[in-house]
Amino acid sequence: MRTLVILAVVGACVAVPFIQDAPDVAAEKARFFEVFHAIEAAALPKPGQPRAPPKWYGPLASTVPASLPGSSPIVANTADVNAARDAFFNTYRAQLASVGGAPRYA
Repeated sequence: MRTLVILAVVGACVAVPFIQDAPDVAAEKARFFEVFHAIEAAALPKPGQPRAPPKWYGPLASTVPASLPGSSPIVANTADVNAARDAFFNTYRAQLASVGGAPRYA
């Protein structure tokens, strides 16, 4: 039932006559499309003309670092990061020691 209501609303919206363009708007649209189609025709390859992919002369993305030129792609840890890292590993080692260490597998 709900689908029928939605379709009826959509159908009613499509059935409403379109508002006609004013003469100056219609003339401007016609001029725009005339220029657009002329540019499009000039840009399209001619029949029988092979279409080559564009050449890329820039650097490969894998060789460009994401930071300033000449800097290392690896960012050094700050003092806060080093302190948090050390606190985490100290807690981790203390927990391992309290349960007898990490299990050993042959």
